[in-house]
Amino acid sequence: MVIPYVGTQAWIKSLNIPAVDRWWPWLVDHQIAGYVTEYSKGFTFATVKARMPLFIYT
Repeated sequence: MVIPYVGTQAWIKSLNIPAVDRWWPWLVDHQIAGYVTEYSKGFTFATVKARMPLFIYT
């Protein structure tokens, strides 16, 4: 499943919650794996960079 980044950003903006910590990269094996922005009320938005399709099994 792929979720559009721009649509998600618009939805987050509509929540009217301020960012506590601006976007910063998170790393795996010293390589950027995605980016994170932390908002108030314990809300965190993270992106994941992937070269191959990402499958999540539940």
